[in-house]
Amino acid sequence: MLEVSYVLYLLPPHHANFNKRLVKAPKLYFYDTGLACSLLSIREAPQVSSRTEVTVVCQTARHSELAEESRSRQQAARMNRARFLSKLGM
Repeated sequence: MLEVSYVLYLLPPHHANFNKRLVKAPKLYFYDTGLACSLLSIREAPQVSSRTEVTVVCQTARHSELAEESRSRQQAARMNRARFLSKLGM
């Protein structure tokens, strides 16, 4: 339910070895860095107490941007296809 409402998403493991894909757990990322910071009890920058927290927030921000970029590309491709088909009269 949280994936459908764009609160979080699971990133499945990617390994060349298929058996490792079965063993490794997917990573959990939030779309909203503010929510991630809130769950880590980070209200201001000086409250970041470890490199792990910085890594979590930075990864959340980066993966959120990548997911948005991917959605934008898919939407643009659908629009271009619709324009092409409308020019053909389909």
